[in-house]
Amino acid sequence: LDTVLGDEDEPEDYRLMYENWLQENFGETAAGVATRGLPTLLGADVSRRVGLADIYGAQNEPPTGLHGRDLAAWWAASQLGPVFSIGQSWTQGYDEIVNKGNYLKGLEVASPKPLRDALKAYRVATEGLKTGAGKKILDDEQIGPDEVVLLALGFNADEVARAQTAERSLSTISTKISERRGRLIRDAALAIVEGENAEEALADVRQFNKRMPKFAIVGSDIRPAVGRIIKGEYGATGVRERTVAQQYGIPVYTKQPSRGSLTQLLGR
Repeated sequence: LDTVLGDEDEPEDYRLMYENWLQENFGETAAGVATRGLPTLLGADVSRRVGLADIYGAQNEPPTGLHGRDLAAWWAASQLGPVFSIGQSWTQGYDEIVNKGNYLKGLEVASPKPLRDALKAYRVATEGLKTGAGKKILDDEQIGPDEVVLLALGFNADEVARAQTAERSLSTISTKISERRGRLIRDAALAIVEGENAEEALADVRQFNKRMPKFAIVGSDIRPAVGRIIKGEYGATGVRERTVAQQYGIPVYTKQPSRGSLTQLLGR
């Protein structure tokens, strides 16, 4: 449905729509059984363990927002299997402990799975459920002893799974909107600077604004992008970089545009 009916100007999460429809028509319990299986009646979610998504060699989609090197690492982990994953886990654990000071999280990431599950259960019980970026999506008071036991045994608690699913949907849709918005702003700014296809680019912006009025693109969004493109074309060095260069005697080889020339171009 995402492939056939998806609209980049108005992104949807059809899995979320399906689950919401089930909840509205059949209740939360029946919706949980239909989407994640009978174990949800016992408070557990094992759907990711026993699902058939990969039976024909297909891969799950990478997490939203992965690009470049991070996306390549995700594909490498999914294709190369445990050997790569173990090395990746040790590297991530080292980074969490040494560079970020997250000792418990680092030990958890670098540990074998049985110990990792126990450490995860302890962390969630004491700190609450957080995303990889550190955003808390469930307080520790919202996670009972039964959820902690399931996590320690290596199973995902249904309450935890539902919170993670909601956060993934929020992140997915927000990222799609931000990426589409960013592309339209860059296209409009580039068209204005180059003086070509500006009307076409602005028409795309107006269409997006009509469909997504709460995220409308206005002139104050495009103007800074125009300035960045112009400064990039001039090879301008920022104020902070020039200060560093002067203090440490570093030669600056890029030319600096005059304020008048920038103002003139920005005025376009």
